Amino acid sequence: MVATHDRQGAPIWTHMSHSWKINYHTVRSVVQSIRRLDKLLAVA
Repeated sequence: MVATHDRQGAPIWTHMSHSWKINYHTVRSVVQSIRRLDKLLAVA
């Protein structure tokens, strides 16, 4: 088990998941946009 807080309860790593979440959600939104635009172009 990895400790994420010190003995006083303060977070040890406040940046623990932010950088990968930002990249993940940015790429995911671009992929979703491309798929939706492709669907719109196929209908038009």
